[in-house]
Amino acid sequence: MYLIYRQIAASMDFTTKRLKISAISENDISDIHKMNSFEKVAAFNTIGIPNTITDTEKMLQPVLEDKSHADRSVFGWTIRSLADNGFIGMVGMNLSAKRFRMAENHYSIIPYF
Repeated sequence: MYLIYRQIAASMDFTTKRLKISAISENDISDIHKMNSFEKVAAFNTIGIPNTITDTEKMLQPVLEDKSHADRSVFGWTIRSLADNGFIGMVGMNLSAKRFRMAENHYSIIPYF
């Protein structure tokens, strides 16, 4: 099952009738920073409100760096509107050590969505 998680997550970019889910890239940092700056988002977020965009870059660094590894354990995707490419939120998954065969999922959505 652990390998299935890894294979699905590595190739998971898809669209629905209204949404586009894509792997996080450096181009998404500004949108993610704005989202994490919402008090309603920060209330449910363990990182709190980031002071600067540099804080957000540091938070996303493991996701961005891990993309280049074949044996990834950290994944992140943006959620955007298909109609106007507007940023809605993000989804992430962290795989535990192989021996545990578990994953942790998390998400953040801008409140007005």
